[in-house]
Amino acid sequence: MNAEPPEIRIRKIATPFGTMVLRGQQHFDVSWETTPPIQGLEDDSLHPDLVLAVERWCTGLPVNLEPWLPRGEDFNSRVRRACAQIPWAETRTYGQLAQLAGSPKASRAVGQAMRRNPLPLLIPCHRVVGASGLGGYAGENQNGPQLARKRAILAFEQDVHQTETGSI
Repeated sequence: MNAEPPEIRIRKIATPFGTMVLRGQQHFDVSWETTPPIQGLEDDSLHPDLVLAVERWCTGLPVNLEPWLPRGEDFNSRVRRACAQIPWAETRTYGQLAQLAGSPKASRAVGQAMRRNPLPLLIPCHRVVGASGLGGYAGENQNGPQLARKRAILAFEQDVHQTETGSI
């Protein structure tokens, strides 16, 4: 009996910074649309609460991150929870985030945890920068095309004040 693996379900989310793609059902991740495009069965009913959270974030409305934060005590979970605490329009260095996560000598490992962030924007890895520069973004280094996106998101946060009623 040859059972085929289930087709990956995706949902695209339009943002001011490009298209995000939500993949999966029970276990999911969000990433930026790639070239070639991420393949899967499009399902507009996939995680409406997560899509709403991203849409709220993109208008400057606060988002309750609690449902999306990892609950474990492993390093990646601690780093992602610490990252989620970085206030809107502020940044922290990889070293500062390592300190906040309880592993002060693990700044390189923080970079790897941010590289594998399953919820960009909501877990604001764009707010994590290098000690001497912007650092990378979305798994790409200083020269990667994703860095323009990181700059745009940081500029957006500087221009749009987060309020209860929204800013746009």
